[in-house]
Amino acid sequence: MTQEDKPHKHRVAQTAPATDDLSEAIDQMMERQPDEEVRSVRVFEDRYRCNWWVRQKTTDWLSFTTGVIRKSRFLRATQVANKVVIEDLSNHS
Repeated sequence: MTQEDKPHKHRVAQTAPATDDLSEAIDQMMERQPDEEVRSVRVFEDRYRCNWWVRQKTTDWLSFTTGVIRKSRFLRATQVANKVVIEDLSNHS
């Protein structure tokens, strides 16, 4: 039996379980001004993009409500003993 004739055994990579998405917890924990809305999105694993939005009313005929991002941060968030720990990665080189 040649190497090509042998049945292939598939190896399954052992991976750590996926962490919970902490976006909502981050949104609630971030400091904000009264006119700001904080929205976070999980980018991958324990990394998140967090934006501080300010709504602006336009005066056009459709009366759209638009928003502007006032501040944006790249974060690492982990849950340790039922507590969310947030680290700002925005200024890391």
